[in-house]
Order: sequence, then C-alpha cells, then structure tokens
Amino acid sequence: LAPAVMALAWHLLSHDGYARNLVAVRTVIQQHRPSFLPKLRVRDMEKALHDENVVIVDARYPRDWDRPTRTPGLGPGGTSLD
Repeated sequence: LAPAVMALAWHLLSHDGYARNLVAVRTVIQQHRPSFLPKLRVRDMEKALHDENVVIVDARYPRDWDRPTRTPGLGPGGTSLD
C-alpha cells in the first residue's frame, strides 16, 4: 500500500508527474470522452443560441473561465451554477 500511496503522491505533486502533465491528461480525456457528445462548429453554436428549444450546458472548470485564450463569461441568458 505504501508504494502505491507514494506513487500517487509523486504523480500529483511532482512537476513531472502524470497528473500534472496537461497534454497527457487531455489525451486520456479525449480518448475516453463519450462519443455521443456532439461537437459544434461556431455557426452551429450561433444558431443554437437563438433556438428556444435548445439548452446549452457549459461545463467548464472554474479555472478555464479566466484564461485569456478562451472566451470568458456566460452567453446570452446564461446562469452560473457555482
């Protein structure tokens, strides 16, 4: 049990640990993300924003809201569920 705990701690705390390697984590997420989740193009999203029968769930992590490379904030009529 001790080696497993030490390995987990190293991966979580070390700068070189697997859990801190964003590229590796994103790769695992992409490989195991459910295929039923649709990918939308910008024009599809713009159309959906004006359709009253569409519900859009933005499930970003709070840390992703403040990144300068991403569009911050809520869309029209959006509500934060923190």
